[in-house]
Amino acid sequence: MKKFNFFVVLAMLVAIQILMGCGRNGSTDNNGGLKIVSDSIRIDASSIEGSLPSYIFVNVDGDIVSGYNYRTNSIDRYDLESGKPIGSIVLNREGADAIPGRISLIEQWTDSTFAIFDGIKLYEVSLVGNIKNSYELPSAEYALLDRNARSSASNILIKPDKGTVSYAVAENGAVSVVTYNFAGDSIENRMPLIELGAPKEYGFMRYPNVTVTDSLVIASFPYESRFTVKDRSTGDVQIIEDYSKYAADHAEKCVDEDPDGISRHGVVNPHYFPVEYMKDMGVYVQFYLTPSLEEYSNDIEKGMYSRRLCLKVFDDNFNKVGEWQLEENKFDPYMGGKVADNAIILFEDNILNDSDDSEDLLKITRLRLE
Repeated sequence: MKKFNFFVVLAMLVAIQILMGCGRNGSTDNNGGLKIVSDSIRIDASSIEGSLPSYIFVNVDGDIVSGYNYRTNSIDRYDLESGKPIGSIVLNREGADAIPGRISLIEQWTDSTFAIFDGIKLYEVSLVGNIKNSYELPSAEYALLDRNARSSASNILIKPDKGTVSYAVAENGAVSVVTYNFAGDSIENRMPLIELGAPKEYGFMRYPNVTVTDSLVIASFPYESRFTVKDRSTGDVQIIEDYSKYAADHAEKCVDEDPDGISRHGVVNPHYFPVEYMKDMGVYVQFYLTPSLEEYSNDIEKGMYSRRLCLKVFDDNFNKVGEWQLEENKFDPYMGGKVADNAIILFEDNILNDSDDSEDLLKITRLRLE
């Protein structure tokens, strides 16, 4: 892992031109000089049917934001610099290029292709929606390829040069990370991660968040702040006992068994998202949600949107170097965003925000670290 050098990061960031800024705000929040710089980006989405996508992810050059539009089953693409849509990739349900299942994951595969998982197969899809390749992953185990804000979120690591994909799987409560070889149609490596999933007392938070990088696997249950780091080469394990500034470090146990009670449990407790790597920055970041405001504790929808989104930043030794509570009533608590190599993109979409901004505007906040 490369050494975290704050001054190198600072010099690089100062040199970057702000692409689209309706406002540039910085917050140190007593974090030893480390600062979040926030750019507000407004994109005219009036020509895009269905408007707000449900996911955002950033491609390799960082200039294009692509979002999955679940209403139209397409990938909408936007240029941050011009603030304009640049087209949509329609995903077919039928025919030669059909993706028939429910899409649960979209990632970048190469500069010109996306990886899409629909619970049935993993597809490599071109920028015009053609399926270049498809692979049926081993079905004996449950692939943890989903990003669900009520339960857990995991990523997938694709190595086109090696013809492999690494991802988390669950079987009989145990969680492992497997590396699947496309050419050989076989699992070439398996790394045990967690012997048992979460107990049922934590509602929908049964499985851990899992992040796979070139060198590490990072696992964290959504109901607690601590996380596990496992070296993929040596198998060495670190337990990071981090303490949160704005929420409890552990959720209360859930005493209800009905779906409404379990949903309420999730809203009135903190929720921790994956620990993810920002490659260009050399840091790890983790978002978490505070519990709902007391006044909304019995209203699941409003309670969800009343939760504050918070951000932690760790150096490459997993020492915390910053922690912030972000603006209230502004962001999508379902985390329709993306941690990219050099920035973080977040949706501004909150039902408790009474702003007069046009509904035809796709409202995005981009966060950078200085």
